[in-house]
Amino acid sequence: MQLTLVGHATWLIEQGGTRLLTDPVLADPFEDGTVVSCPARAVDLDAMPAPTHIFLSHRHPDHFHPDSLRRLSRDLPVLMPPDPMLAAALARLGFENLVPLRPWGWVQVGDLSVMATSSAGDFPECGLLIRGTDPAGRAVTAYNQVDTPLNRKAVERLRAESGGLDVHIAMHASQAFGWFDGVPEELATGHGINLSVARFLGARVVVPGAAGFRFHDDFGWLNAHLFPITSDRFARDLARLSPRQQVLQPLPGQVLEVGGGARIVGESGWAVALEPDQSAIRPDRTGPVPPLTDDGADDPALPARIQALVDDLQAAVVDAWDRDPLLHALRRDGVRYLLRTVRPDGAEQSWTLDLSGPEAQLVPGALDAELSRAVAATAVLDVAEGRHSCFYLRARSRRSQAVLTFDQTIAGLEVDQPNVPDLLSWYLVRRRAAEAGEEGVLRYYGLM
Repeated sequence: MQLTLVGHATWLIEQGGTRLLTDPVLADPFEDGTVVSCPARAVDLDAMPAPTHIFLSHRHPDHFHPDSLRRLSRDLPVLMPPDPMLAAALARLGFENLVPLRPWGWVQVGDLSVMATSSAGDFPECGLLIRGTDPAGRAVTAYNQVDTPLNRKAVERLRAESGGLDVHIAMHASQAFGWFDGVPEELATGHGINLSVARFLGARVVVPGAAGFRFHDDFGWLNAHLFPITSDRFARDLARLSPRQQVLQPLPGQVLEVGGGARIVGESGWAVALEPDQSAIRPDRTGPVPPLTDDGADDPALPARIQALVDDLQAAVVDAWDRDPLLHALRRDGVRYLLRTVRPDGAEQSWTLDLSGPEAQLVPGALDAELSRAVAATAVLDVAEGRHSCFYLRARSRRSQAVLTFDQTIAGLEVDQPNVPDLLSWYLVRRRAAEAGEEGVLRYYGLM
C-alpha cells in the first residue's frame, strides 16, 4: 500500500488497481478564496493516476471542494459519512454512487478494506481505518484521522480494531479557529488531546496531517493567531513523550510505502512542493491585528442596503421570538447584540438589538452589549445575496463574546462563559433558505 500526499488532507491511497482519493482539494485557493495550501504545491491533474474511489471525511470547504470534484468522474463511488447535506451537494454535482459509511463496519473497496471511525464532533464526519498489504503481501494498516475528534471509547475501540497501526495520519494543529467566534483558545487542552491520541494508538509512524493550509494575501496576518501548534512542534513534543514512535513530515508529492511502519520512497511527479513557505504559519500572538476594513466596491446605496438587511434581521427575530432555541437562550440570559458595519470609505453604522425584554428592540447606535459582531458591509451583503459562502465572511469580520451563565449549586455559585452562536449567522442561513431553498443553504456553507 502506498500513500501519496497531494496537499493538506488530500491523499491518493494505492493498493493493486485501487486508487482511493481522500478529500480532494486539487487547486488553490480554496475556502472561498481565503486560503492556499502550505507547503505550496502544484498538481498536474492530467498526469495524476485516475482515482477509482473518493473518500470525503466531512462537509467543511477545505475537505469538500466543489471545483475539484467537478474535475473528477461522476461515476466514481464516493465514500462519506451519513450526512444529508453532503449527499444533497454531491447529487447536485452529479455524483450518484454514494456509499454512506457507518462507524465500525468494514467495507471492501477494491483491493482495500476500510472502516469508518466515529467522531465526537457535533456534525457527521469520520476518520478512515485502511487495511492493505506491503510489497511482500503482509497485512498493513493505516489510520487517517482527518479532523475527527475522538473520545476515549472511540480511541480504545480503534486500537482494538486496528490490531496495531503502521501509520497514523494524526490531528496535530490545535487550530485556534475559536478566534473567529471571540472564544479564548485552550491551547493545552487541544494539544494534549492530540498527543494523547497519537501515543495511545501507538502507530509505528505518525504523520502530522490535515492542517496544510494558510490564509493568504491581505489575510496572511491571521496565520500567526490561528495555528498555535506547527507540525514541527507536534513532532518534537511527541518524540519527547513517546520516543519509540517515528514522526514523518512528507511534502506534497512525496510517496509513503507502508510496511513495518512507513518510509518515504520517492516523488509522485504529478504533485510537487514549491517554494518552502511554512514560516508563514509560525505562531506569534504578539503579531498585529489590523483594523477591520471593507475591500469591496463603494456604492452610494450601500447604507440603505445595509439598513434594509438589519431591518430584515430584526423581523426574522420577531417572527421566531417564541419558538427558536437560540433566541430563547439569549432572552433567558438578558443579552444585547451589537452589530457594526464598516463600508469601503471607512464610514460605520451600528445597531444594538436588545433581547433582554419581552420584545426584541432594535436601537440605532452602539450600546453596552454582551455579544458583538463587526463586519465589512459589502461582504455581508455578498453572503446575504448568495454570491459567497459564510467562510468568505470569517476573515472579513470580528466577533466578541461576554455572555455569562450562572448556576447555583450545593457547592456554591458556578459561573460559565458559553460559546454562543452568532445571531447574524443565524439570520443569514435562514435568509438563504427562504430565498433559494436547499441550493441557498448549500451555497451558504460553500457546498456549491
